[in-house]
Amino acid sequence: MDRVDVDGDGKMDTVTLETAWSEASPGNTDSTVKAALATGKALSLTLHDTFDPALALVADADGDHRDEVFVRVWLGASTEFWVIVALDGDQLVTVREKGATDDLRLAVGGSVTHGDGFECRTSTGGEHELVVKSFQQTTLNDTVYAWQGKTLVKTGSSVTQFREDMRNDPNFSAYYSARCGQPTR
Repeated sequence: MDRVDVDGDGKMDTVTLETAWSEASPGNTDSTVKAALATGKALSLTLHDTFDPALALVADADGDHRDEVFVRVWLGASTEFWVIVALDGDQLVTVREKGATDDLRLAVGGSVTHGDGFECRTSTGGEHELVVKSFQQTTLNDTVYAWQGKTLVKTGSSVTQFREDMRNDPNFSAYYSARCGQPTR
């Protein structure tokens, strides 16, 4: 994978994904994210029950000068599901919503009747946010999270009635895509 700065020291680190998954033998499998830091330290995190996993995106999503790695852990017919892997202290972790025991899964993609995406943004107050976007036939849902360390705290949400003319809005594509950092593929 492209080199990234996982630990925020200004030196490039290398992140890879090891998996037993293959098209010849498709099925759920464990996959391991490995980070080789420029300091010589090696870190790893195993993700369980992945299907067609891939490194998808790199971004300093929370503004702490350390890159988060967005990993596709599941590929569906029209939607991908991603988790965020980040350095917390001296170990790799998956980002979770505050109080949750499961990883936060981000959906990306969709069809003509539904869509899912997210964007990283900075609030008017200067806080880094992750906005999860969902389109379901007649409604648009936006859920806003603020970063608290490597945890996401829900700070708000909105529901908008969908109108067909909204498809012409250039921002509508956010309901089908990831708008954050740099894609790795």
